[in-house]
Amino acid sequence: MSKRTNTLSEQQSRQVAHIYPESVKLNALKLWLITGNLREVAASMNIKYDTLKTWKSSKWWVEMSEDIRTEGHIALSHKMQQVATKAIEVTMDRLENGDHVLSPTGGILRKPVAMRDAHQVAISFQDRALKLETGNQTEHNPAVVDRLQSIADAFAKMIKPPKQLDVIDVEYKESEESIPDGA
Repeated sequence: MSKRTNTLSEQQSRQVAHIYPESVKLNALKLWLITGNLREVAASMNIKYDTLKTWKSSKWWVEMSEDIRTEGHIALSHKMQQVATKAIEVTMDRLENGDHVLSPTGGILRKPVAMRDAHQVAISFQDRALKLETGNQTEHNPAVVDRLQSIADAFAKMIKPPKQLDVIDVEYKESEESIPDGA
């Protein structure tokens, strides 16, 4: 019986130990809105990933994220602003000057960033900005849909169907008349 009581008290103490103040929850939400990655938030704020998943599925998380998005501002703490600014600065430096690589002689060189990596960074930033602006809405704007359809039609016109070739059946017959050697 004492073992069961011990187990219950351990569980209760773990639950009490993992009660976070509202400010920590709000900062986690804000950081998630910026990064879009719960694992990064968990690592940077030292909060269990499962706890963040639970918070994300809770009603308060959804309401607060909608409030922040609709108000159009994310009032980040000073430290989070510095982290976001530094990450963007480092990314810009790498895009402009290249990645640091070790040269065969042991020195450090700057190798231009691969086009694929630069493209991925651009897409990531655009997607994140669009999600923050629209609040992940799934509504379709009729003007955008019409524009996309017109672009699709233009591409369809550019694609030319393969030309039909007239094929002539030819039979090969060996002729008895041959060209003399040495002629």
